[in-house]
Amino acid sequence: MFVKISILIALAFAAVYPLYFWIPLHDPFKKKFRKHNIALPNIVGGSVLVAVWVLNIPLFLKIVVTLWKVSLLSVSSYSWKKESPDARLMMLPCFFGGYALFYLQAYFVQPGWGVILIGVLSGLAGCSLFFLYKVRQDK
Repeated sequence: MFVKISILIALAFAAVYPLYFWIPLHDPFKKKFRKHNIALPNIVGGSVLVAVWVLNIPLFLKIVVTLWKVSLLSVSSYSWKKESPDARLMMLPCFFGGYALFYLQAYFVQPGWGVILIGVLSGLAGCSLFFLYKVRQDK
């Protein structure tokens, strides 16, 4: 059960973290640490992808998580060389990540909107703590 919870937490973090490109639209923090902020959900998402393929879960879920990771890598590689990542473009993997989180959480825990809402809110809370820590450390 610990592995399943860890996967869900990591997936929620990696799926929600690109939303935080909306916060400092014209902030120097975004330009200074943009590559770090782009790479972080990719690293966490990569660990989720490996864990999902290692576990004995249905192929459909493995494909959903893989498609989310492909979309995250595609958007990240496009945004890597830009001065400032486009927040609207970074939303695309968030939708796929939410979809993957929905199905994976329904498979591991139980289906239901309350459980899904708690998963997304926990991802937002974790990302907020990390993001605000980095902003404060930068000042």
